[in-house]
Amino acid sequence: MDEELGIKEHNPALYEILVDAMLRDTLFLIPPESGSSVSAVLIDPSSGRMAFPRYSETRGDTDAFIGDILEHNQ
Repeated sequence: MDEELGIKEHNPALYEILVDAMLRDTLFLIPPESGSSVSAVLIDPSSGRMAFPRYSETRGDTDAFIGDILEHNQ
């Protein structure tokens, strides 16, 4: 599912398995062009935990990042 690895493009069978799989202890790398200084976030949805392994450069970016997640949570 990672754009850099191209699982969806290069291994569609694996992608179909992963798209419905429960994610646990997943590291998401945020591209610099996202406009946020948050560069990475660790998320374990099964336990409701989220961690930021790096400090953000701009004050408020972490709060905005969490706000975006909550806004799109369905």
